[in-house]
Amino acid sequence: MSKIDFKLYLVTNRKLCKFLTLEEILGLAADYGVKAIQIRENDLSDDELIYLTKKLTSKIVNKVKFFINNNLNVVNNVSVHGIHCKENGLNIKLVKYMYPKHLIGVSCHSLESAFQAENEGADFIVFGPIFSTPSKINYGNPQGIDKLAEITSSIKLPVFAIGGVTPDRVKECLSAGAAGVAVMSTIMEAKDLVYVLNQYRTELNGL
Repeated sequence: MSKIDFKLYLVTNRKLCKFLTLEEILGLAADYGVKAIQIRENDLSDDELIYLTKKLTSKIVNKVKFFINNNLNVVNNVSVHGIHCKENGLNIKLVKYMYPKHLIGVSCHSLESAFQAENEGADFIVFGPIFSTPSKINYGNPQGIDKLAEITSSIKLPVFAIGGVTPDRVKECLSAGAAGVAVMSTIMEAKDLVYVLNQYRTELNGL
């Protein structure tokens, strides 16, 4: 049985929150069935991130799998379920050895890095950007659906599509072999968060 029991991988960015606080967004997301959240507030110091993560997870840690983005100091100080490694970031084999009970996700932007993540013991990868999106502009041009299909057909790990994956684009990604989608701005910026979550739940046939 796969360890990955989620289809939507929510990535945080408190700077994008327009209508609700980050804490309110995550609480509501958990109530409506979101099962996996990556805390990705990379501009904070370790102490600030530890404080924020404890605050965000305290009430919903039993409902959601929390992942910390590329920061083992935070993992050592907060009870979370997983670690997310950036491409060419933390050594996946070492992380897996140090934290055998944690799930390991890896961001990949090429077939080569996807193969590497798989060979080094990752549990899933996040691949993109699939579509154009301001939050992923630093990662180059959109990879597109065809590249996503190439990745999903080349490795055995669950692949989550990221980058501009609005609800109306979910089916394209699933048809290309994605196990699910990773989402940031569509949820962080949502005026009607319940409506958006229900859209994703419908398109993904579950969260």
